[in-house]
Amino acid sequence: MTIKENFSHFYKYAFVPAILYCIPVLFFIKEDTYRDTWLLYLGNGIFLACLFILKVIYNSKRNTNVSIAYNGWVVTFIGIIFSCMLIVGLLILFVPRANHINSMREALQQTPAAISNRNMYGLWFILFASAIIGNFCAGAFATLIAKGALAKDPA
Repeated sequence: MTIKENFSHFYKYAFVPAILYCIPVLFFIKEDTYRDTWLLYLGNGIFLACLFILKVIYNSKRNTNVSIAYNGWVVTFIGIIFSCMLIVGLLILFVPRANHINSMREALQQTPAAISNRNMYGLWFILFASAIIGNFCAGAFATLIAKGALAKDPA
């Protein structure tokens, strides 16, 4: 199986965790106060669990020479890219005032201290930081655990 064929399978296995990650993000965005930042961590946990389950399913179905760790890292990076694209779409659809330079300050008046309301990019930053850093850590953990779970027993 070539690398190009593997990448087509990676897209399929990376899109599901990205969609499931964005469900709690949608609830976070729909709340106008942006106080429930725990929803972002819940999304990272869902990304981790889904990625682990899909890694086990993918690697149990395939007998390839490509390593388990390589598959996990590629799926993680593609999932992060899909998550970021979905976050941009959600922000454009549900927070249209986030795109205007002067109106973001009014949109973030009741935010907690973790989200800066002095500039217009506070909400964008926290969502992308959660998607990139949180999902990277979740994907790395899922890859390492899946690699250990699928390792052949030497006995």
